[in-house]
Amino acid sequence: MKSRKSLKTINKKMIYILVFAGTFITIFSILFSNFIYSEFVDMNGTYGFNKILVRVKNETKEADFAYLDIKNLKRELDTEKIAYTLSHISKAGHGNRYRKARIRGTNSQYQYFVHLNIKDGNFFTEQIEDERAFTAVIDTELAWDIFNSCDVVGMDLNMLGRDFKIIGVVDKHGVSDRSNNVKENMIEKLADDGIPNVYVPINVLLELQPQQGIDLVQIYMPESDILGKNIDKVKEALQRIGKHPDDYNMLDFYREKILLYQKHKLQLFFIGLIVIFVSIMFLRNEVIKSFKHIKNSLGHHYFIESFRLNIWEILKCLALVITISIGVIVIWYNITFDLYIPPKYIAEQLIDTGFYSELIETEIQQRNLDIGYMPELSERWLMKAHEVNNFLFWIGVLLGYPFVFIGAAQMIQQDGSLSKAIRYYAYIVVFSVIATILIGYYYGLTLFFKPKLIILIWINIICITLYFRYIKNVKDLKAIEYIKK
Repeated sequence: MKSRKSLKTINKKMIYILVFAGTFITIFSILFSNFIYSEFVDMNGTYGFNKILVRVKNETKEADFAYLDIKNLKRELDTEKIAYTLSHISKAGHGNRYRKARIRGTNSQYQYFVHLNIKDGNFFTEQIEDERAFTAVIDTELAWDIFNSCDVVGMDLNMLGRDFKIIGVVDKHGVSDRSNNVKENMIEKLADDGIPNVYVPINVLLELQPQQGIDLVQIYMPESDILGKNIDKVKEALQRIGKHPDDYNMLDFYREKILLYQKHKLQLFFIGLIVIFVSIMFLRNEVIKSFKHIKNSLGHHYFIESFRLNIWEILKCLALVITISIGVIVIWYNITFDLYIPPKYIAEQLIDTGFYSELIETEIQQRNLDIGYMPELSERWLMKAHEVNNFLFWIGVLLGYPFVFIGAAQMIQQDGSLSKAIRYYAYIVVFSVIATILIGYYYGLTLFFKPKLIILIWINIICITLYFRYIKNVKDLKAIEYIKK
């Protein structure tokens, strides 16, 4: 008898742990993905996501851009808002202290495409570019490694056999948040490959490395687009300047932004659908119960008499229908969104095995081609933001939601106390929100989210709990009726 009691206690504890784990994982995955998205928005410079990134494919280095190509591209696209970059790994140092660094030759527009927090000095200007001055902007990691200080503006840095005058220092890990406070950044830390960065005017780097060419271009596109029109404009411009679009990989950051945020919206959509489903099922059962009650009454009374006796039952049923219908409409309005699927993933026919096998083969080939490629800073940030959001999405779907369902069902089944279950859930929700905010703060993320996220999650939990309580009540009533018979 004692062993049964202890086993029941252990089972009860396991149920509470399951409920806690499910609720925390669900809230954490949704809130934290929102923090990641908000942080990534802050990291994308003045031009934000309205940019196209064009990089030369690894196997076509002869497609590198020359200065004349950039000039012609500006003319064809009618814009001066273009950043062009060449990356080169070399040793940089001062005196007898040297360190491997990534030298990024770029132009003054670069600082508007990627948010660089200037700790000291300035980024180089168009005038410095025109003067072909041997100047450099270094990050804090290199400054500490070489000089043991960040107060290095005006000092010399030796690279590629020449001395460069340091005119600025940027934070290695850290961007300004919405209040312009500099904070360490989780996405940057994850994307960091351990190599410090040096920024120099690109004409200077090309002068020292004449065998290389510009392999990456970022173009500001003022109009947001998800239909691929901006990519098409760039392709047409490339053709007009004598380049072949197939020699380049192109990334539309506005479309990537939508894909990044879409997983967060999908989570909310799933949660909202659960609430709607549970609400409709509850309404259906209540309407059927009321209908049976009125039908039984008609067997003993005339219609008018039956209507008068059941007026409160009818009004209650109508009120329930109206209330739940309004609730469902409001929730549906808040969770629906336009699903975006990149055109390359859409087959012309619904079932086309050849298309999907070719798609998988192309993806694998592209991954192989990208081995050894040094991605642009914003590209690395985007990759890591996608990886983290994918992880959060799947732990929410595969662990969070199932744990909440199973835990709620078992808790009501064993305990039966609705008020106790709701009270316990309230504690978990409050704890989960506070814990997620603290974790986000610790990792330097932008703590921005809409309160309706928490409200929707709370409604979801309450609806699930009420539904399982309702099922238990129905089962109990049926059991009592069976015993009476």
